[in-house]
Amino acid sequence: MDMDRVGKQYREIFCPHFAFSQELLLHDALQHEIDSSPSPSRKGNSLLSVERDYLMSTCVDYDSIRKLIGFLLRFEEFNSVVVRCARKMDPIVWEPLFVIAGNCKKMFVQCLSSGQLHTAASYLQIIRYTKGLVIFFPFLYVLIICYTLNR
Repeated sequence: MDMDRVGKQYREIFCPHFAFSQELLLHDALQHEIDSSPSPSRKGNSLLSVERDYLMSTCVDYDSIRKLIGFLLRFEEFNSVVVRCARKMDPIVWEPLFVIAGNCKKMFVQCLSSGQLHTAASYLQIIRYTKGLVIFFPFLYVLIICYTLNR
């Protein structure tokens, strides 16, 4: 069965809730993969560093998440779906998610170029957390300039 055709038919039927459905699908898939993974050993390390290392080593290898991202990439709502899903999850999941979904800085630029300023603004939190303030501020300035020019 042609996945493009299935996706278009699904979108036509459930259009008002299509992006939200994609977001729930991605969120549930990520949560399932995290919940079904064996617990890491926490001896001698802080919980945060162990969880981050563990998620970085395991989540990136999930074929089901890669396939789901490949499917979601076919739709124009992809950038907004990914950022809305990410913002609802623990920031520890952000780095492995964006290893699979794509570079958050490139996704920010794609949002700007397509006029999705609200979605681009949502990516700023991801950029600030994963890349740091030095990278964050230039992106913030660019968003402010784009917003000013589009007013």
